[in-house]
Parts: sequence; C-alpha cells; structure tokens
Amino acid sequence: MFHALTRTLGQITDPRIRSILWKTLLLALGLFILLFMGVGVVLSETQFFAMGWLESTMEWLGGIATLVLAWILFPSVVVLILSFFLEDVAQAVEDRHHPDLGPARVQPWREVVVIAVKFAFIAIVLNVLALPLYILLYFVGIGIVLYYLLNGYLLGREYFELVALRRLTAADAATLRRAFSGRIVLCGVFIAFLSSLPLINLLAPVMGTMLMVHVVADLRREHEAHHASGG
Repeated sequence: MFHALTRTLGQITDPRIRSILWKTLLLALGLFILLFMGVGVVLSETQFFAMGWLESTMEWLGGIATLVLAWILFPSVVVLILSFFLEDVAQAVEDRHHPDLGPARVQPWREVVVIAVKFAFIAIVLNVLALPLYILLYFVGIGIVLYYLLNGYLLGREYFELVALRRLTAADAATLRRAFSGRIVLCGVFIAFLSSLPLINLLAPVMGTMLMVHVVADLRREHEAHHASGG
C-alpha cells in the first residue's frame, strides 16, 4: 500500500486531478454544512438515543455534540461525491500509471449512485448504533480504534467495489476482495483516517479513489500472477 500511497500523493498536482479536487472540496464543504444542520435538527427534535443519560449529555453539549456527530458521520456521507467524479479520477490515474489496462467498462451512472447510497446508508446506521460504544470506550482509550476499524472496513469495501466494478464482474470483484480482505481493510482505515482530519477530509473522496485505483490494479496483477504460477 505504501507504493500506492506515494503514487497517489505524486499525482495530486496533476491538472486533471487538481481540477477535480477543487470541485469536490466545494461540494464536500457544502455537504458538511448540510449534514451539520441536519444533525442539529435531529438532535433538537428527536429522542435520538435510548439511554437517558446520553440524551441529556447531547442536549447539554448542544453545538459541540452536533459538530462531533456530524464529523463522525461525514466519511459515510461524503463518499456520495464519488458518484459524480469516480470515472474522471480513476481514468486520470490509470492513464498515468496503468496504461496497460485498456478501456474500462462503462458504468451506468445509476449503478454508481446505488452502490454509494447503499453503503452510505449502512455506514450511517452502524455508526449511529456504535456511538454509545465510541463514547464509553473513549474513556479507556480505544473508542477511536473501534471507529477506525468499523469505518475502515466499510470504506475499504465501498471504495473497492466502486473502483473494481469498472473492470470486473461482481463475482470476480467479490473473489478478489475475499483474497485480499486484510489489505483492503487497511486501505479503508487509511481513508477513514484521512476523512477524520480537518480540511484533508474534504479531499478524502478523491485521494481515497486514487489510492484504491492503484490498490485494485496491484491486487489484480498479484492475483493473476499467483494463479498463473499454479499457486
């Protein structure tokens, strides 16, 4: 993954990528503001948590609680931006680093949106359900570990599927994911980490996509070489 990361960072200044970065930055910022406002409305109008003490804590903390919850959910929501820029980002990376791959399958825009919305919904639900655990485990120093593991798995799988399905059938993509599940989760943890950093999180969808394009291409080559050697 380190080699994939260095190639990703080395292409940030590519004019094609830089143009997309500016667009996603503005969209991600607007999305975060909408998410912040939406979370604020939900917290103020709904008994969001079953545990009374947690509900009271959230009300007492007010704006801070809204900001924290919006920050936790942001990585799950911001991936929706990929619906608009996935193909442009992936093609720019492949043109520069993987020209031998040839043309990718043309993905219907609806297919990309459905995958992104499905995973965003699942991620939001799981993060909301895990929120009490995040808070409880925070006091023993491992709440952040649970957050990165959960979201690393979710984001790793989502970014992998979005990228892999450009060139693989659903069955082949699933086989590849199972064969290299550990590395894909590790990649997802890194994307989750990027998504939790101020300002950097606004660029995480593009950087995460670039990274995953390299990871998928490398894993496909490794998988094919392994089978060619009779392993």
